[in-house]
Amino acid sequence: MLEKPHITIFKDLDCLLFDKGTASKEDKISSNKILHIADLITEASSYERAWIPAIRNLEGNIKWSLVVVDRLQGGASVLNNYKIASHALVNVDKALFLKAFEMGIIKKQQLDMIMAYIDDPHESMKIFIKEHPEFITESLNSDPKTVERAKLCIEKRIY
Repeated sequence: MLEKPHITIFKDLDCLLFDKGTASKEDKISSNKILHIADLITEASSYERAWIPAIRNLEGNIKWSLVVVDRLQGGASVLNNYKIASHALVNVDKALFLKAFEMGIIKKQQLDMIMAYIDDPHESMKIFIKEHPEFITESLNSDPKTVERAKLCIEKRIY
């Protein structure tokens, strides 16, 4: 609709440029005016691991990031360090969950767990895993994406 080219970035950092209905693999794009669009930003690990390096490999620079949801877990600050302006349609913070609790959408136990996660994601998840050791085992026997995430947690000793 915007009649602008767009780039699809794959996990292996390969990129395809789509322009006017044609897909092509480019070695160089040399643009400093790239807008990255994503559904969600948390800690910006996907940006650091894949998206920023993939665009830099093409000699381009991401100037802006637009996400639907920012969980306010430091991702915008990480992007700022890369000189990328971060913009979100919705910020998810404590006020959202307090309102959900007040409306009866979530229970007190759920609110407490969410608040603990917002305060300290790593420590709260470490406690959760200790209290629910079956969670990792079940995750390793789940769908491929969940298996991949569980293996990453184990390999990187995140929790």
